Amino acid sequence: GIYEFSAKTSFADMVPRFLIEVEEGTLMLCHPGMPVSSQASDVHGMRRAEEFNYLASNAFHDVLESRNLRLRRALL
Repeated sequence: GIYEFSAKTSFADMVPRFLIEVEEGTLMLCHPGMPVSSQASDVHGMRRAEEFNYLASNAFHDVLESRNLRLRRALL
């Protein structure tokens, strides 16, 4: 799925919906990271931190497990 960075829905609420019907070889692309700025106007930086925190959480791994999914390195 693709989401609007200014969306009010949290990344943690979106990801489980993104992963409802995935097929072998599905690629999930995001750019998690820590914000460079703590300014509320840095929407991209704030979303990157939100992605990072969720992807590092037990909640994300629980979603993967509940859908029998696993992460693997992309073969480029």
